[in-house]
Amino acid sequence: MSAGDTYSQFERQILACAMQGEDLSQFVGLPTDAWGSTRHRDIHIAICKTFLDGDLPNEINVLKKLGTLGCAYITLEELMEMTSAWVPMGQLPHLCEQLAEQANHRRVVSAVHSALQIAQDADSAESAKECAVGRILSM
Repeated sequence: MSAGDTYSQFERQILACAMQGEDLSQFVGLPTDAWGSTRHRDIHIAICKTFLDGDLPNEINVLKKLGTLGCAYITLEELMEMTSAWVPMGQLPHLCEQLAEQANHRRVVSAVHSALQIAQDADSAESAKECAVGRILSM
């Protein structure tokens, strides 16, 4: 299993916990860019909206919400597959913290890559340094 597959499985576990009655207080606070895929981001948004609308965020209600959000490409089978595996209860807050940390790490890496490109495109060493440092500090 590749690192990408492992990360995707990690995200799926978090989404499964959220659809199985866990406390969603930290989950709803996760930024949408914390997710490694658009599919997982869309499911996160649907779970949050379902919960905030006062409905139980189970697979059926989340699927309905996905439909109203224009995300009909996600199926009931996919949601049921997520929650059919054993998911440890009480872990969602810890998993959300890990996801947020990984998202912050991705943001830092992205800023460093961006700073490198800015530095390479600069006209002088001084300009490269100023622009690259500025990009990193703007995070």
